[in-house]
Amino acid sequence: MANARDAIPRAAPFDLVCGLIRAAGRPVKVLNLFAYTGGATIACAAAGASVCHVDAAKGMVLWAKENAKASGLEDRPIRWIVDDCAKFVEREIRRGKTYDATVVLEDTGQYVNFKLEFDRQKGGGK
Repeated sequence: MANARDAIPRAAPFDLVCGLIRAAGRPVKVLNLFAYTGGATIACAAAGASVCHVDAAKGMVLWAKENAKASGLEDRPIRWIVDDCAKFVEREIRRGKTYDATVVLEDTGQYVNFKLEFDRQKGGGK
C-alpha cells in the first residue's frame, strides 16, 4: 500500500485526490468517512470514482445528496450510508469489501488533514 498523509491548504486536497482518481486509468472505488455535506464525495464522483459516503448524521447525508443533485451528479455511483463510521468499516472488513482510496477529512480550522490510500496491486497510486 502507498500512503500519503499531509496537512495542506483547504482547496488542495480535492485537487490532489481528484488528480489521483483521474490518473488511475481504471475505475476507482472511494470510501469517504465522516463525509459531512459531501464536498469530497462530490469531488471524487465528478472525477469519475464510485463513492461510498458515510456519516452518522442523517441530516448531513440528506444535505450531501442535495449537494450532489445540485452539482448534476445525482446519477453517479454514490452509495449513501447513515452509520457510525467505525462500525461501518468493521462490517465492510468482515464482508471482504475493499476500496481503492479512503478519504477522511478533518476540519482543523485552517487546514484539512486527509489520508489517501491506493493499492498498488490494483494499479493505483503514483
